[in-house]
Amino acid sequence: MFDEKTAQLAANSHMVAIEWKANTIKQNNTNCDFKSLDSFFLNDTDTKEILENEYAATKLADLLTHTHSAVPGITAEEGKYCIKYPQQA
Repeated sequence: MFDEKTAQLAANSHMVAIEWKANTIKQNNTNCDFKSLDSFFLNDTDTKEILENEYAATKLADLLTHTHSAVPGITAEEGKYCIKYPQQA
């Protein structure tokens, strides 16, 4: 586990890398299938408490995450939810 500052640095590094890839592809007119897509964290065996702790950690790292009751296209079990990480690569 990282401390809060290190988690923020790691999260920021990840987001900057995604932005750099997208900008490099655009600037060089690279013909490729690169896309930024939403990512969902859902583990069928995890309890809601574990996912709540994970969500709290994403907030400490300043990630723009959201909770949802289901992943689009996948019906989550009743009482479970997922964490959405927008614009991942």
